[in-house]
Amino acid sequence: MKNIIRKILPSFLAIGVLHSFISYFRLFISHSAIINKNNSAKLLGVIMGDYHVIEKGLTMPNTRFNFGKEKLLTLISNCEKYINLYGKNNEQLEHAIGVILEYRRFHEKNNYVVDDQIIKKISQLYQLASNIKPTNQLEFSAGEYFAYNNSSFDKFALSRFSIRNYNKSEINIEDLIKAVEFSNKTPSSCNRQSSRVHIYTDKSRIKKILELQGGNRGFGHLADKLIVITSDLSLRHAVYEMSGPWVDGGMYAMSFLYGLHFLKIGACPLNCNFSPQKEKLMRKLCDIPKNEVFVVMISCGYLPEKFKIPFSKKNNINQIYKIHS
Repeated sequence: MKNIIRKILPSFLAIGVLHSFISYFRLFISHSAIINKNNSAKLLGVIMGDYHVIEKGLTMPNTRFNFGKEKLLTLISNCEKYINLYGKNNEQLEHAIGVILEYRRFHEKNNYVVDDQIIKKISQLYQLASNIKPTNQLEFSAGEYFAYNNSSFDKFALSRFSIRNYNKSEINIEDLIKAVEFSNKTPSSCNRQSSRVHIYTDKSRIKKILELQGGNRGFGHLADKLIVITSDLSLRHAVYEMSGPWVDGGMYAMSFLYGLHFLKIGACPLNCNFSPQKEKLMRKLCDIPKNEVFVVMISCGYLPEKFKIPFSKKNNINQIYKIHS
């Protein structure tokens, strides 16, 4: 009887894993905006993602004129659609329009004439929301940015932003190891501590990794060091633990970002949402073993004297929490 159980148990476990995957797949397809964007929350999510691309472009070390044309036109079109369907009384929508207006002001201030199509579309959108003012991306000196590093946690946490501008100084590896030490206190499922930190120092290798990642144009070349945080699947043993590596890894990544901030190192997390083909290439390039899954990359470097940061408007906390009786 024991031999029979040993033979069939792996099949039952595999079925459980498959059930978990299919359940999540159905949930994701049903409620994400991949297929159907026809509700206010889904459309707003697309708008927020697109306006952040424009925000980032406005804060690059060397902002290109007329950048992001196709993304901007899509953003304008979606803002018009949102207003026509759901009205204009939404903070994130207003911020998106403000970013669009800042884009226009940036080019006007630099006496650069953008495409007629963009000017026309911005003017049409402004007619629908003429009360909205252009946004202003944030500008700091290094001293101002790190002013709260030794303050209470609330001030420290609220002072951290993603940084996409670095100077040419080399980060001390000892400081990165300190950040690992700080992060080691991060809670993990059943204390399994599955997070792993890969530190890359060679500039040519960092360049290749970031080119493959693809979400760092305009600033990736400035990174002095690159961190890849992964999670070890070997430490998982329950059937319905498929999301566990990314939960633990995400918590660890935030601890690591706080550690870098405390050590006065600028950092920007970069997503690892890879296709299977790209993941295979990335795994080889980064020398990541097959038992580890990618969680997030972090570009980092010491800060220049002056730099800009995207405004990145956050939702009102009333939209985030819900008290249950």
